[in-house]
Amino acid sequence: MNERYYKQSPKYLKEYFDYLSVVKARSDTTIDGYFNDIRVFLRYLKMNHQQTSEDSFDKISITDVPLEWLNEVKTGEMCRFLNFTSNSRGNSPRTRARIICSLKQLYLYLTLNYDNFNNKTVINLEVPKYRPTVPKHLTKQQSIKLLNSIDSKHRLRDLCILLLFLSCGMRLSELVGLDINDYNEEERYLRLLGKGNKERIVYLNDSCEYVLKKYIDSRKDSSRALFLSNTGNRIHKRRVQQIVDETLERAGLGNLDITTHK
Repeated sequence: MNERYYKQSPKYLKEYFDYLSVVKARSDTTIDGYFNDIRVFLRYLKMNHQQTSEDSFDKISITDVPLEWLNEVKTGEMCRFLNFTSNSRGNSPRTRARIICSLKQLYLYLTLNYDNFNNKTVINLEVPKYRPTVPKHLTKQQSIKLLNSIDSKHRLRDLCILLLFLSCGMRLSELVGLDINDYNEEERYLRLLGKGNKERIVYLNDSCEYVLKKYIDSRKDSSRALFLSNTGNRIHKRRVQQIVDETLERAGLGNLDITTHK
């Protein structure tokens, strides 16, 4: 996880993140997400115990939040916390549900690994309900317009990147982590390393297969990475996001709130 986040954590939280990383094989991005959710709760506890002089909630340090405070939390306090996240922080029902899920996992870990920790309040707490939204996506015509709007000196690479995003449903981290030997030409698939270091296979349609082979054949370097930057190194996540954003703008689709993640 982010080293800065790790240093900000109290001892029991560091041990929890070590557990997530080593035992559960959670990615750094996932652990950072847990940290952000848990930090909101610990800051609230510190504020509620009137143990901070900070005027800004987002600057409250959590390094000295004792485990005893978590063990003493009751249902009423959790309800007030959820009310705080909604009214004071403007969190949506979806965000509040995610925070509670993060806290449930932490409390389960603490209950199983600390002899004197026996608070089941959070574990038994009902997750706030929210209405799932329909995922945003491009129509076939918009997708074609997007692909036709690629304009760079690495057009074949960028075309391949966008086609894989549109056709295979892969995550950004999966795409940038691809090596050339993850491509099985005979079986027409890519082997991806996903969340939690889990491998999965995605099969390629004719368009992806054609462009991917053409792109690989055009390569004149010895790098094992599938997608390279201008400097010949593995392409960075941020650069891929820029490619997607810039091409969406050129296609006149920049106002649709479409991202690499979506």
